[in-house]
Amino acid sequence: MIGGDGIVAGDEVQVAVTIASARTMAGNDMVTTVGEIARPDWPDETLNGPPESMVFLELLGLGRSRVEPLLSLAKTHLHRAAASHGAVCGQTASSAGWHAGLSPHAPYTVHPDLLAGACQLSQDHQVPLAMHLAES
Repeated sequence: MIGGDGIVAGDEVQVAVTIASARTMAGNDMVTTVGEIARPDWPDETLNGPPESMVFLELLGLGRSRVEPLLSLAKTHLHRAAASHGAVCGQTASSAGWHAGLSPHAPYTVHPDLLAGACQLSQDHQVPLAMHLAES
């Protein structure tokens, strides 16, 4: 939710982050975090300023052949987040930049090995994991 105005998704994220940043800096709103479920090709440079951003990489693949490529994308996503705030190669991370999360889509669209791998990456890297459990 952005400043109580509603849910923002997809291509509107950059605009929403800009508006939320302006409101926060102007003292008109107390936007502290923006969350997004993103595709692998999302533009991470749009989320490097206030407010803090949590970007969940959506993992969607029921076929066994999709497991390794998607886990590789997940690892890249985690590395990009770490690089956005200086946590590469053992450096201490700052709070600036964006933060990574993983989002295996739903039980009926994710291979069990992909879910297990995403859970392991989440645990190993101490990042949140989100999943749709009850879609209608």
